[in-house]
Amino acid sequence: MSTTIASERLIDIDEVGQILGLARSRIYELGRTHGLRPVKIGRSSRWLDREVHALLAALVASRGADAPSGSPAPLAA
Repeated sequence: MSTTIASERLIDIDEVGQILGLARSRIYELGRTHGLRPVKIGRSSRWLDREVHALLAALVASRGADAPSGSPAPLAA
């Protein structure tokens, strides 16, 4: 699938936070650790919606297989 720049959706940090369930500082940290880099427009930062969702999918895929999806971890005795 070919994507052009004009069809890319840019989202602000509040929407990134809602998608990932993270605070602003953690989102900027992900830029350093996982390559989630903003597009700078003047003094504003925007993220590619596609990249945010790709990161979320990668994080979900890389989690440990110890607990089944949706199951809480057992409590320590």
